[in-house]
Amino acid sequence: MLISYMPKRIRFLNTLIFLGIVASYCSGAVYYIDFDNGNDESSGSSIEEAWKHCPGDSNAKGLAKSSLPKPGDVYHFKGGVIYRGQLNATRSGVEDNPIIYDGNSDGSWGTGRAIIDGTEPLLGWTQCASAEEADGNPAWEQIYWTYLPANSTAYSNVLFEDGELLHVAQDPNVLDPFWWDDRDLFLDHDWTTDTTIVDADYLNQADPEYWSGSTYVYIHGGNNIIYTRKLTGYDPAAHRIEYEPLGVGHLSKYAMANSLQILDAPGELVVREDQKDANNRVKVYLMPLTPGIEGKIISRTTESVAISLGSQSHLVVRGFILQGSNGGDSKGAIFKSIGSSVENLQITDNVIRNVGGMGIRLHTGNRIVISDNTITLCGGRGILLSKVTNASVRNNNLDKNAGTGIGFYGAQNSDISNNILTSHLGNHANGLTVYLDSSDILVFGNWVTGGRVAFTVQSSTNVTVAYNVLDGGEEANYALADWGGVNGLFIYNNYVFNAAVAIGKSSRNIVSKNNIMPGSRIKAGGGISENNIYTGNQTGELGTGEFLATEAELFVNPGSADYRLKSNSPAIDKGVDVGFETDSVGNPVPQGAAPDIGPFEYFTSNWRGLTGADGNYETPTRLGWVYADEDPWIWSYNLEGWIYMQTEWDDLSTTHNGWIYILRQG
Repeated sequence: MLISYMPKRIRFLNTLIFLGIVASYCSGAVYYIDFDNGNDESSGSSIEEAWKHCPGDSNAKGLAKSSLPKPGDVYHFKGGVIYRGQLNATRSGVEDNPIIYDGNSDGSWGTGRAIIDGTEPLLGWTQCASAEEADGNPAWEQIYWTYLPANSTAYSNVLFEDGELLHVAQDPNVLDPFWWDDRDLFLDHDWTTDTTIVDADYLNQADPEYWSGSTYVYIHGGNNIIYTRKLTGYDPAAHRIEYEPLGVGHLSKYAMANSLQILDAPGELVVREDQKDANNRVKVYLMPLTPGIEGKIISRTTESVAISLGSQSHLVVRGFILQGSNGGDSKGAIFKSIGSSVENLQITDNVIRNVGGMGIRLHTGNRIVISDNTITLCGGRGILLSKVTNASVRNNNLDKNAGTGIGFYGAQNSDISNNILTSHLGNHANGLTVYLDSSDILVFGNWVTGGRVAFTVQSSTNVTVAYNVLDGGEEANYALADWGGVNGLFIYNNYVFNAAVAIGKSSRNIVSKNNIMPGSRIKAGGGISENNIYTGNQTGELGTGEFLATEAELFVNPGSADYRLKSNSPAIDKGVDVGFETDSVGNPVPQGAAPDIGPFEYFTSNWRGLTGADGNYETPTRLGWVYADEDPWIWSYNLEGWIYMQTEWDDLSTTHNGWIYILRQG
């Protein structure tokens, strides 16, 4: 194993030191960007002389267009201002002197973060005047229409209403339109071919033109994927729809989409590709999220990427809100494409939200740090890295993205550490994934819950999965799944629950120690299984040091997701040394005669000096437990080195600050 684990607290401090070095040694200029009030003909060198566009934006003019970034340059965007367009990195920094794109991370100019928005307002909305104008839809008075650009299709634009995602109409309706691919709510069919579906119960509309007008169908098929196909015909007598060839095997479900006949829920839209004006603009119909259209900003995506890193090295992107871009299945809001390898990229402290594609997509690079970002409501994966070396994805919060939360493909000597992932419920989504020729990978200290499979691995070498909380959720058959082709999978000190552990038959050199899990067939499959605790019906012979116990016997309060060990937990001192010096929140290991089993070492401290008055600070996003005389505190460092403290997990309304002084452990 080439990676040496660095505890979370040290890693976070290391990030601050790196930023401090950048600030101290930058020899370039600072340029200011104000999309609302800037002027590209100005110098850009002061707040009063700010540019409207950043160099590298195709819309830049004058000096902003002709200026070339140099090592050490900082591009400071005004906080609270919406920047419409795409940033393109056109030059590289150098070692210890990167080019920095800063979204007002220090809060010194404007209010809050700068916002890079990949949309433009869609104007000209008109309320339907009759049911006939809406193809007979009985809710016609709630429906409005306008035109999209020429040759638009139902899925070539993503629309927003005051920043909230709108969606193509479908039937049956889903409980949450973000999860449009929730196949549990789809229809069952009677018969299928590659181009037809027969369903006597649902496809019983007498009018042969009922499904005309750019209707699509969602089909569950292939490798558990929802495919979109355009209808080519409808035969009422045969209860049959016809569509473009699927090209893969059917599974069991389908749903109808993009028809005015099924436009019946707020936030739904229909794009009538067959209805065009003289300029070939395509008509779109919308039932707004809330009644009426006046005073609202309805916008559509115009940019596939918010920040394109090109093939540039030694870059820092920090402090932005990125929203509204639509990279589809191949691009992210922050994007580095296939091509030459780059060096030393740092993407930190950004908020990425409401984008049609991925959050961050990087391909081919060395020394990449993606840290302390919040990524939510992406239409694709949260973070995907391919063919990278020495990459660290750490301390990020990912919630409710349609694809897998964090994925490594062909990554080498890299880690996924201390991330929080919740609610990744897309039809083909996992929490964490390490796939396809990845090697020497550490997956450490992550909290993955409320989704489908929490961790998956396939066709990779030397992968260590340690000190994680891995929740299979209610939607998964497995919480930890090896799909095969793995050589060297080391599973240490995890808490795995709500679903099983799967190990591929073609995998070898599997080792499982110090875990708490429902059950495992690792030993039966020829792997090493020792000092694990099983909370379910473990079948087969137990390994050395293994036994059964319930969550209630093990944890302080498992019903409230408090998975610290009780003072009399049977997991205390029952593990073996697997090479880690700290647990998932930085507590030293071991505290007793031997390491504990599970991700949190039982820890009683002599810590004192928790002084300070009430402070009016924002809620911390990085959480960990500190034990102080058996009383738990939640903690997180901010940039000044303060610590946030509070005694209730569920009450984040009150925060305190104070320095911590660590006395010698007794």
